Amino acid sequence: ANDSHCRAYKKTLEGTSLFDAMRQGGVLMKYKEYSFGKMITSIGLIEPSSGQYLSIYVNGTYSEKGVSDIVPRDGDVAEFKIEKIG
Repeated sequence: ANDSHCRAYKKTLEGTSLFDAMRQGGVLMKYKEYSFGKMITSIGLIEPSSGQYLSIYVNGTYSEKGVSDIVPRDGDVAEFKIEKIG
């Protein structure tokens, strides 16, 4: 796995999705809308190359949920890592 990553720390209202929290916090990001939800394609200047994607880890554990389905609790840390597809 690539070591490139960035961290997004929660500073939002309870019950807000990670995606909405990032938008409300002013995080510069690009995303695509799919039937299963939103997928972040870049954060600031961090953009995966072909064959890679931004994975999400919450408190150090890989998340099976997407950014619009994750609802952080107080103290949670979300980390985005560039990883290979497949």
